[in-house]
Amino acid sequence: MTLTVNLSQKLISLIKKQVESGEFKNIDDFIEKAVKSELLALKRKHLAEIPNDIEELIEKAGLTEREIMEDFEIFREKLWKESPS
Repeated sequence: MTLTVNLSQKLISLIKKQVESGEFKNIDDFIEKAVKSELLALKRKHLAEIPNDIEELIEKAGLTEREIMEDFEIFREKLWKESPS
């Protein structure tokens, strides 16, 4: 797939320097790796925020950590009893 992106001359110059250093095959290779790296960073950031979201939901529900752990233990025991031996 082809995608056209407008970049500043300064940014293009910096990209070319990186490619010329031999670390990347060409500009396309650099851009692809840079985009993948940024997407991975965004995914990590999102995953890091999940515990905060869960904590907020627990607080809104008025539950304690002990209640959640007790519920989890009941669920785990039920699964254990239902699993084939």
